[in-house]
Amino acid sequence: MAIGVIRTQTNVIEETATREAVAEAILRYGLVLVVAWIGAMKFTAYEAAGIQPLVANSPLMGWTYRFLSGPGRGVDPLPRRQASRHDQGARASRELCLGRRRRENALHDRAHGALPHSTQGPRHPAVASMPIAAVEGTQLFYAAVGRGAPCLVMHGGLGVDHTQFREWLHPLGDVLRLVYYDHRGNGRSGRPPIETLTLGQLADDADALRSHLGYEKVAVLGHSFGGCIALQYALRYPQHLARLLLVGTTAAWDYAEEIVAELHQRAPGADVLTAFLDVPADDSEFARSQKLVATTLGFHTFDPLRVERLFGSTIWSAAACARSRELMADCNVASRLGEIAVPTLILAGRHDFFCPPSQAARLHRGIRGSEMVVFERSGHYPFIEEADAFRIAVRRWLAART
Repeated sequence: MAIGVIRTQTNVIEETATREAVAEAILRYGLVLVVAWIGAMKFTAYEAAGIQPLVANSPLMGWTYRFLSGPGRGVDPLPRRQASRHDQGARASRELCLGRRRRENALHDRAHGALPHSTQGPRHPAVASMPIAAVEGTQLFYAAVGRGAPCLVMHGGLGVDHTQFREWLHPLGDVLRLVYYDHRGNGRSGRPPIETLTLGQLADDADALRSHLGYEKVAVLGHSFGGCIALQYALRYPQHLARLLLVGTTAAWDYAEEIVAELHQRAPGADVLTAFLDVPADDSEFARSQKLVATTLGFHTFDPLRVERLFGSTIWSAAACARSRELMADCNVASRLGEIAVPTLILAGRHDFFCPPSQAARLHRGIRGSEMVVFERSGHYPFIEEADAFRIAVRRWLAART
């Protein structure tokens, strides 16, 4: 009887141990399968993004191997040397593929007269950028994207740079070869003597860039003060202008008193008044004041985060802004708008404080055959506040003229 009890207890213990071992094995191997499945999914995603994960030597996989092996099971992680060889082989294969793609893109670009592309940044079309010698020894920094008809993009200000456009206009890269650049004295371009910043010189710089890139004709898109430069270009270089796009701009800054009067009526506060009317000498203080003006007056809907996205990468120049205030008197081509004979699209925000729709209407009346689009929920930046509608308007207008 005692022996039978002992044997029964032993059998129970053995069966229990067996069940525990089976359960432990199921747990261990089940965990491995789950980790392997997750790893495979991540590996596939990484491979699609061009990233080689170090699976064998990752802390998670190392822990999984140690858990699986347990005491005395003798299962070791993959040796690091094997993982390195695998990584090197995958990396080499990937570099060969990328190199082949680069060569194919370069051949396409040379065949179509385009700029060489880089492979940086998966979110947007490839961007090519480099400084060039433009006029009178200065340097113009430019960045080009897209494969359509070439289009010079002229930023406003002055005192800012071209980066405010990139996020919003990049999707047009399938219909335009967008050539963003910083005007002389602005952004990453050279800083020649400030007196060389004139409307005529800025237009000459744009044509020097066109010539450098080898384009016979270009479209020109100008925003705000950049629109004034675009109008100067249209009048000085009509033989090289294919199309003109004017965004939130004016033919003449002859309504400053109206703007100031409206500003006082709005009574936004002394700090905003000071930021709008005065230009600080210090670049960092200038940046702060311009962000304040853009936040309170630039957009139809209040959104400080949008301002950070707009100016997050901006290189500021208080001196260039002060110079542009001096040039406003020269930006008066209202009497010469009839000389512009190229297809022209005028885009304006209904609530633009700086360049109201009445100024867009003046441009529309003066330029024969021009078209005007007013965005009802936008201020000075319709390409941001109504980005989709803005791009649709540009696409439709371009499609009707191809």
